[in-house]
Amino acid sequence: MQEVVFDLEVFPEWWCMVYTNPENMSEKLVITSDMPNYLKKIKQLIPARCLIGFNIKGYDLRILNGIIHSCDPYRLYELSKAIVETDDESDPFNNYTFWNKFNFCDLFDDWRFGSLKEFESNIGMSIRESEISFDRCNLTENEKAEIIRYCKHDVDATVRLLEYRREYVDSKKMLSEMFGIPLSTALKSTNAKLCALVLEATPKKRVLDTKFVIPSRVEAYLRNNLPDSVISLFDILNDDSKVVHLFDNEITFGIGGIHSTYSENIVTKSDDNYVLMNIDVTSYYPNLMMKFGYLSRNVAKPEKYKEIYDLRVELKRQAGEEARLNGKSEKWKLLNAQQNALKLILNTTYGATKNKYNALYDEYQASSLCYLGQMLLAALANKIYNGVGATIIQTNTDGILIKVKRDLLNAVRVLVKEWEQLTGFEMEEDFIVMFFQRDVNNYIEVTDNPKKPYKLKGKWTNQAEETVANLNAPVTHEALLLFYTQGVPIEDTVYKCEDIKKFCLTAKTGYTYNKTYYYYNNEPHLANKVNRVVATTDTKCGTIKKYKVCDDGKPRYDKIADVPERCRLLNDELEMIDDLDREWYIQFARNKVKELKWV
Repeated sequence: MQEVVFDLEVFPEWWCMVYTNPENMSEKLVITSDMPNYLKKIKQLIPARCLIGFNIKGYDLRILNGIIHSCDPYRLYELSKAIVETDDESDPFNNYTFWNKFNFCDLFDDWRFGSLKEFESNIGMSIRESEISFDRCNLTENEKAEIIRYCKHDVDATVRLLEYRREYVDSKKMLSEMFGIPLSTALKSTNAKLCALVLEATPKKRVLDTKFVIPSRVEAYLRNNLPDSVISLFDILNDDSKVVHLFDNEITFGIGGIHSTYSENIVTKSDDNYVLMNIDVTSYYPNLMMKFGYLSRNVAKPEKYKEIYDLRVELKRQAGEEARLNGKSEKWKLLNAQQNALKLILNTTYGATKNKYNALYDEYQASSLCYLGQMLLAALANKIYNGVGATIIQTNTDGILIKVKRDLLNAVRVLVKEWEQLTGFEMEEDFIVMFFQRDVNNYIEVTDNPKKPYKLKGKWTNQAEETVANLNAPVTHEALLLFYTQGVPIEDTVYKCEDIKKFCLTAKTGYTYNKTYYYYNNEPHLANKVNRVVATTDTKCGTIKKYKVCDDGKPRYDKIADVPERCRLLNDELEMIDDLDREWYIQFARNKVKELKWV
């Protein structure tokens, strides 16, 4: 099925559609409402093609559906306003009748990094908005040409996003092939819906049993290694977080898994006497479903999930062997694509089990799995703490980080082996050279693995590695990483950097605010809802503020977090500026040092 990336722009008296084959970006085709044969062109475009865009289920396909139903431009404009401003459920084309009419793949599905404009900002594309108001009538030919250029730009951005998410799209294609699901159905489904289709789940209504039952084979272990006060916390299934103090950690048990820390701010390292060791459970949630029967009861053949798991393990093994012998050959590409597709199913099933709109929804199973997973890890951590005297640095959803005397490592391994034999799980160990932690969600691990020397979480994930997460002055993250791990002065990293993108911040206004203003010469100027900025020494430049009218009718202006008091907009293509305020970035990083108390 040929892929077509497209975008639509709608005005009261005119609309345009730009589309392209992502394999031939040089050719962008345009259809407009003032073409005499526009409807014929669109109807010729749709069959046997997969329409790809961003948030097209929410907007573009509804507009396209209206075009096919011969809506005039003004009716389309009203529809567009209803979608954007109110999402008017009374609209006749808001019933998703297009679902079976179009073959499509919405890149907004399962996307975690904001709007398309944010993506454009984060990868360094121009994010300049069109200056032509969407309620403009009597468009001139020059204005129409400008709108088409803007639409082409968004198509370019969508193609870039498709490149970034190619594995996501190809996994859907592969699952269609492997499990006999119609390709069009697989492509237009979210991961969760596709997972339910693969597992052939059938929704069932059940009366929720709120009592958690500890599986008999681990009950004695849990009761021997956890205080009764902790065991009793899990008597009744609910989403409430439970905070306790155990093995010198403050532990939060919650529906998202266990999290605990020895201290909010930790700086520690391995040495001649002590070693930092990570112990992680391999595929924890999938194995809880298989080995303790916590797969959704809506799956008629639970063995199918295990078959998928076993097949993925074998395909991954074969892919590794093929890469070793022949590099990334065509055979390797196929094996890797297959195992990635199966990984999608394995990693999506638990989340889908908690989704009441999904055929896999089974609240009791999801909560029971989460409860048992937390209890088992807490019991192991407590036994290591009491039995060996190790310091439990932190626990997380599927692992434990400890600091232990080197001559007691084997004693820890004995306890881990006992736990593995009891549960049927496998644990992996790796060793940490240095560890810097703000809290359980923000830390740096310096490993002894030259291929992956750092493990970064939270505030630290947006620095040395490529990412599409919002830009937040990556040079400061890089400076902090080098400062803590190699002793490089912060100012050295900042002054040596000549990549302007690393100095950028993406400033998002947010949906609860109406407008954005950029201050220049102390005067407010209307700006984008998404802006890319850098700190500048130019005293004419001010900051960015977001604006809204409060419930009491009073206007409110708020500064956007982390945006410099003097900043320059870089919403066009990126290039280095002469008045970059490097000292601001040095201070920004130093403030993080103070915040994290890593001194």
